Parts: sequence; C-alpha cells; structure tokens
Amino acid sequence: MLNRVEGIADERVQLDATEIADRVAALQRSIARDFGDRAVELYHRETLTLRVAFERDDRSPTVARGHDRGLAVRVATPTGREVGFASASGAGGSSLRWALARCREQPPGVGPQAIWARGAEATRLDLDGPAELPPLRDVVAWLERARDGSTSGGRPASPAPVHMSVEVAASVENWFADGGLRGTRTRIRGWALIRTREPWAHDPPSRPAIIARRRWQDLPEDGWSGVLEDRRLPAGDRARPPGKKLPVIFSPECSGQLVVALFRALHLAGHNGETEVGPAWRVTDDPGHPRALSGGSFDDAGFATRSILLADGRRTLATLEGAGHFRRPSFRDRPTPMHSHLVVAPSGGEIPDQALLCTALDVHAVQPDRWILRLEGALCDHGRPGALLQPSYLSVSPEDLVRRCVATLGPARLSHHGVETPALLFVF
Repeated sequence: MLNRVEGIADERVQLDATEIADRVAALQRSIARDFGDRAVELYHRETLTLRVAFERDDRSPTVARGHDRGLAVRVATPTGREVGFASASGAGGSSLRWALARCREQPPGVGPQAIWARGAEATRLDLDGPAELPPLRDVVAWLERARDGSTSGGRPASPAPVHMSVEVAASVENWFADGGLRGTRTRIRGWALIRTREPWAHDPPSRPAIIARRRWQDLPEDGWSGVLEDRRLPAGDRARPPGKKLPVIFSPECSGQLVVALFRALHLAGHNGETEVGPAWRVTDDPGHPRALSGGSFDDAGFATRSILLADGRRTLATLEGAGHFRRPSFRDRPTPMHSHLVVAPSGGEIPDQALLCTALDVHAVQPDRWILRLEGALCDHGRPGALLQPSYLSVSPEDLVRRCVATLGPARLSHHGVETPALLFVF
C-alpha cells in the first residue's frame, strides 16, 4: 500500500495548545463582564483526525482528514445553580455569540447544580504530548503491518480482511471558569477496525474487531489477532443450543461489553444499596491508569481524579458520582458521572467440562431489573470449541447476573469499551 499514497499530500498537522488556550481565555474574559455576578464556564474542544481505510478490492487506500471545533457555555447563579447552557460548533467569536444568545433565550428559572472546580489550582495540565497527527506514510505502514499480523503468526489461517481502517485523533481541550479553573488537556488517540468474512457468514462482513489505545503509537500490530482468535469457530451448520443450562464463558471482547452494562446498572448514582456479587466481580475504576482511554489527572469538570474500588468479589462497595468522575462525551454535553478505565482483577478459575462459549453478545435492557442477553458462540468441551450454535437467549436481572460471576480465565485484555478484563465465567 505504501506506493499507493505517493500522490497524496502528507503534510504534518498540529494544534498549538498554548495558542488555543490563550484564545479561549480571551473569549472567557470577554463574556464574564456581561453577566455581572453570574459565574461563567467555557469549555472548548478542538480535534484533528486522520483516517486511512483499505477495502479488499480497492487499488488504493481511502484517506480522510477532519478538523472539528466546538465550545459550550454554562452560566450559574452566585449559589452555583445553572441558569443557562448552550453549545456551538466552531471556535471563534461568532460561535460564542450564538451560544450566548441561546443561553439568554432559555426560560428564566434555576436549574441543577452547575458543578466545576471552583477554587482549583490556577492551571491544571494533562498532556499526552503535542497534539499532532502522524505522517500519513506512518499510518499506512502500521495498517499494512497489522493486516499481515492478523493473518499470520503460527495460528490457523484467518479469513482475509474485507475492510480495515485506522483513525488517529489529536485533540486539545480547555476549561476556563470563574473560581480559578484553568485546565488544558491533549490527547492523541488511536482506533483500528477490521472486518473479515467469518466462516458462517454468507455476506461479508459481520461484526468488526476494534482495538483502541490512549496513544496511537501504542496500537499493537497484532492487536486484532486476539479478538479474531476468540471468534475462530468451526465452520458448518449451526446446531440447536443445548436444552439444559450450562456455564457461560464470555470472551474478553464480550466480557468488556458486559462489564460496561453491569457497571451502568450497579455502580452509577441511583443504585439502591449494597448488592451481593460473585467472587470474580472485583472491579476498579482507575482514571489515572496509564492505559486509560479516558480520564487523566483531572476530570471534565476540573476535579482531581482518583481510583475507586467498586466491588471486591463479595459485594458492591461504591457508585461513581461527584467530583473526580465527571466526563463529557462531546463538547455539546454537560459533565456527567461516567467510567474512565474499568479494571476487572484476575481471580483465576478452572474451565468447566462443558460450557457455552459466547463470542457475540447483545444486551437488551427490557426493564431496569430484567435483561435479555442474546448469545452467539459454540459449545465448549473441556476448553475446546465444538459445534457452532444458533443464537440463544437468557433472561436475567443485573443483580442475579453479577452474583453468578465466579471466575476469570486467561489474561486481561484492553477493550475499546474502556475496560481491561479477562474472559469471565458465569455459572447458571
């Protein structure tokens, strides 16, 4: 592929974090005078993206670049109650004026507590390095090596990729608020996706395999291989699921998805009290972890972050709420408590003689206390995948499900869901 990008411009693009911070600070000062005794918070995010994709039948890769900028304004009373919130795409004075006009048009009244770190240090910095996109040739070279690594390495032959892509995002975030908050953060994230024709799929492709890292340079060239290995099941017609209940082994990929769903059900504010959990449900949220896709030394409202043990293998211990746990998925969103980097501690365990190996999962929250899990996978006999099964369905409550989490199997793996977990074993 490298020779196919010779004609594509390969300029290096970088965001100047200092210049952006100065510009946002000037915007914040320009509006603070307009609100008298009202407190004002200005949040700004600017992101550069580079995406390279390769389809199996394409003669050259597809290259796309993006530049996204946006800001949000919150206005609060002297007591800290929100009286205005608006966001706008763009970064200059016109976007700010538009957002301020929306704030002023909102009906009078006092909203929720507008939380930010009043009285914080003058400046908080959380820098992953210069917010610079890598050279295009480096990204294409990584994609080429990763493609080769996903289909080699001494494992059984993998299906040829029908699509693969990698995206790098370099971003600068800034907060300026009355009360002392001055925060700047840089990130250079990397995501990579591959689709293959799985043995039972008549029309490619099925589910993508996705890997993500805090710094794009840390994307492993063999990172797809583990996910693809988990999915490599015998070809052939799907058998009916067994008529009896069996233990279920969720692959690390599916475990990451399930951990996020259980976290939201059991460990966010509003959960009623302590819940008994299985011995393998030992979960920590660690926003300061060096591999955390989100988080850092301070949260998205300027408060210092901290690691928190959510469950210890006997019971739930905590919910995520308040200072240190606020995140904004987009500049358009208010800060809300969310996980940053969930870690399931390996506890060990033995593989059952017979189990259902789940390699594809859908979680349907029909009601808060009733989920329907759609499982795809194979019958597992003494750790060896056997007959490919038709999808099966399991009705269970989150509380009952987490009590049945009895063991972890194999090494932990970092999921693009922001979870680091081994395979999880649930006994039914």
